[in-house]
Amino acid sequence: MRGIKSIIAISLVPLVVLAIESINPKSACDRFVNSTDQKYCQNKIQKLQPDSYLSGVCQKQFDDDAFWECLELSQVASFDPKKIDHCSANELSDQQRLACLKEKAKFTNNPQAEFQQMKAETPRKPAATLEK
Repeated sequence: MRGIKSIIAISLVPLVVLAIESINPKSACDRFVNSTDQKYCQNKIQKLQPDSYLSGVCQKQFDDDAFWECLELSQVASFDPKKIDHCSANELSDQQRLACLKEKAKFTNNPQAEFQQMKAETPRKPAATLEK
């Protein structure tokens, strides 16, 4: 009897899965029905170049202004996907989601610098060679 009560209690607790959906940033423009709005969105996404995890959080914004504000954070901050995971919860309002992102953001002058590839350098010649 005790086991049955536990199973029933567990089944009544809603499960909240917190995982950021990594998306192609341009697919966030699917929220717009009008082709003019979609083109504007795609141009803006190309200019902003938001991270795919940030885009996954921003696409959950209901209000278009909150959506743009969210994406524009990519110009002033960088984000660790592990730290912003709970910001993507469906239960959050637009303002709560923005506040969460701003709290977890690492503000910097060059937010994408952390994620840039290293410049290729000419390989150095070995100082000494091994002879057989």
